Amino acid sequence: MSLKLFSIGEGSYLHTYSLSSNRHLAQYNVLGSSVIHGIKASSNDLVIFGQKSLCLGRLTGSSFDVTSEVAEFTDWIWDVQWLAEPLHHLAVALGHNAVALWDCSGFKCTEVISCVENCILYSACFIGDSWNSLVLAAGVVFNEVVLWRPAGHRDGSGRSIVIGRFKGHEGVIFNIDYNAEKCLLCSVSDDRTIRLWDLRLRDGCTSGDPIRTLYGHRARVWDAKLMTDVIVSIGEDACCFVWNYEGSIIKKFTGHKGQNIWSVAVNESKQLIVTGGGDSSIRLWSLATITDAEHTTECLDMEVAARSVLREAVTEEMSGFTPRLVSLLRNELLVMTQNGYLLGYGFLTKTWRLIVNNPEYQSYCIMKESPDNRLVAIGTIKGHVFVHRLDNGARLLQVSVYSSKVLSLCWGSGEDLFSSGPEGAVIWWKVAQNENGKFDLTEICDYILCHSRHRWLTSVTILSDDVGFVCGDKRGSVFLYRNGVGSKSEDPCDSHIAIHGKTGVSFIAQHDEFLYSAGRDGTYRKYSVTEGWKLRLIHTFKVQKGFDWLEKLIFTSSDLLVMGFHSAYFVVHNATTNETLMKVIAVEVIGHGELCTPRIRLHLHSSKPRRLSSIQQEKTILDMSS
Repeated sequence: MSLKLFSIGEGSYLHTYSLSSNRHLAQYNVLGSSVIHGIKASSNDLVIFGQKSLCLGRLTGSSFDVTSEVAEFTDWIWDVQWLAEPLHHLAVALGHNAVALWDCSGFKCTEVISCVENCILYSACFIGDSWNSLVLAAGVVFNEVVLWRPAGHRDGSGRSIVIGRFKGHEGVIFNIDYNAEKCLLCSVSDDRTIRLWDLRLRDGCTSGDPIRTLYGHRARVWDAKLMTDVIVSIGEDACCFVWNYEGSIIKKFTGHKGQNIWSVAVNESKQLIVTGGGDSSIRLWSLATITDAEHTTECLDMEVAARSVLREAVTEEMSGFTPRLVSLLRNELLVMTQNGYLLGYGFLTKTWRLIVNNPEYQSYCIMKESPDNRLVAIGTIKGHVFVHRLDNGARLLQVSVYSSKVLSLCWGSGEDLFSSGPEGAVIWWKVAQNENGKFDLTEICDYILCHSRHRWLTSVTILSDDVGFVCGDKRGSVFLYRNGVGSKSEDPCDSHIAIHGKTGVSFIAQHDEFLYSAGRDGTYRKYSVTEGWKLRLIHTFKVQKGFDWLEKLIFTSSDLLVMGFHSAYFVVHNATTNETLMKVIAVEVIGHGELCTPRIRLHLHSSKPRRLSSIQQEKTILDMSS
């Protein structure tokens, strides 16, 4: 059967989903009042079982047909196996360490065999598909895995004898899986471990210590699957771990919210993992292009940088080359030093270059690069605004804007620049080339921000067709302004005062006809602009506890990435899948709790793919709560 859809059990209902469209196709009540615990496939035939019931069905295309009545057993069903011999038969593992041979054609039980180890089971796994060679690995109440053959040797009372016993777990064994190619068995437990056992029989009996014990889950482990190259496990901590066979964690998926991932299925040919969580969602993860993030840190010495870019001997104090402002471009890092040097460090060339040096940039200045990375605007303590080309440092513009220092600069687009000055004065500028090839700074409109202690812009986005803009300020407020060309507008059309607290708005952007803001209160918010020029708040999102400083949102084709600071760490978090993609130390803590922020050195953190056995996250999240 080609993998075009997958099935899940929810209560007594079987649901089918399309893998190509991720659409819910249909649902079927197959077990009456019983809860589905497992689904086993043989070509297009399915057996669905749970509690003391099982039912047969068949997938035809994208539809499912029930092909039998519900069969009721006298004991709990832990596992079911389709048998190749005899045909049209099932092996059914029962709750008191017994196995029933079920005839699907006659819809009856033809034989029930018990083990001499007569006790309650907490899990079971069949090994093999022939009745004569079938082995049951049973997780017994004594925290052991017991192996026995239903068709094997029996004692005087007709019970099958134990052929193997694995000890080591310190808690209940919740699930067992087997990999025939590697001849390995794995068991997961209440003791938070995954244990691997060598199943090669020695003199007809197998026993011994686990060949590997995997530690990593913070709570009980519910299930694990043995694939060719990796092991996939899920647990009460709502984490899905991918391990290699040396016992190292390759990837940790944390997309499910709350507690518990209850179920997991894998497909070897498609390199696909499907998990079902306590948050009523199904998540698909792909192992197809295996990469693992390798985080590296690079230390840049500003003294070395200064000496490499200046032709003459450096006579200034090296403390003057302390980085004061930094900005990240596509392939370059911009650094404004305390003594007014704007330097660029190329990530590919690993070299420094001098972009511009201006005495007016000493002690105080602000810097903002254009979205297309072609220009940089610099505001000074004297109220001047400079615009330079970034490729050669050429000064394109110098305009005296305010009587005192420029408080902030924000680009709205490649041509639109916003400046903030004293008393909340905001000017919208156009930076464009004239007919002579020279650049002009044309004033579009003046605005006055609402009164506050910190009265300057921190982020701006321009609405479609330049009809207006939305901005955030240092106070944490978000404003909607109309484009009143050539006029001065004292008041915004709408405002949300201190919506991001008192620590400021860090990000404003428009995406898919909606507006988004993020702040240092740990939230990001979604808005729409109504016809009456009101900024309607749609929803407030909190990323995670302790993630209180959101700096930027990045919208990809399918995901929303949130960047910011969590405690002493810089974090990149996928808000769509609820997964942390990158986490690196941003501030070092030294003795007595003091914070160490390097004055002469810069620390660069990068994440690049490293070939392993490749893990990437699929975009698929199916919400079952509806």
